[in-house]
Amino acid sequence: MSKVVCIGACENATDLVMLEPDLKTRVDEVKVHMLSEEEIRTLISNGCTLLNLDMESDLLDKISYYSSHIASTAHQMCLDICLSKGIDKRLWNKGHLEDIDFNTAVKGYVKANEGTFSNAYDVAVRNELGWYVLKTFSRNSQSKLSFFEIKRIVNQSKKHFTDDEIREKLTELCTSGLGVLFYSSSSDKYMLASPYWQSFLRIQFAQEAAEKQNAKKKRNLKLVDQNSLDAYVDRLMLELLRRYKDPT
Repeated sequence: MSKVVCIGACENATDLVMLEPDLKTRVDEVKVHMLSEEEIRTLISNGCTLLNLDMESDLLDKISYYSSHIASTAHQMCLDICLSKGIDKRLWNKGHLEDIDFNTAVKGYVKANEGTFSNAYDVAVRNELGWYVLKTFSRNSQSKLSFFEIKRIVNQSKKHFTDDEIREKLTELCTSGLGVLFYSSSSDKYMLASPYWQSFLRIQFAQEAAEKQNAKKKRNLKLVDQNSLDAYVDRLMLELLRRYKDPT
């Protein structure tokens, strides 16, 4: 006699039953709590101790935050950093992980999730509203948001998205094709379809911010270089003019 066990992850059993009513009498709810940031920090610190590594506090803080309380995300980010440095076992001499290594963790995590999250993200942010909605969920401490809470937040940046535009975008993000958001009819609120989405979005937005900052630095560098060149030409012209006026 065979038995089949189906596992579904939802905010509560009621939402799961609403997706599949036949499960009503066959569902057992098991609550799995997310790790706290302090627990994530302890997890990382224990790993560093075992590998004989020192990790800068800023790097530890960033990984703890961007893992969004998910142990596997913290593991993945730390693994990518270690592999990039050729660390696959305990070091004889004390090793050091610096804040700059966070860039490696970000790139590694985004690349590892290209097929699962990146494609859906690219579709979701094809217009500006999609970007603002996902940004809202990545930054908000509440796991669930009502339509009016979302509307208030996305329009804070002097935007004027209409109710119809926002509802249409939320419906799109809830479709099975994207699966970014989940609408709970029992609470009349929206939430990210998976806690892994919050990790991805936080890291994705951090990468976008870093790329934007780097682009700004490059523009400023070009401007400085151009200004330096202009100043050099000005000095040269003044020197030639002085010599022309005073041949001695």
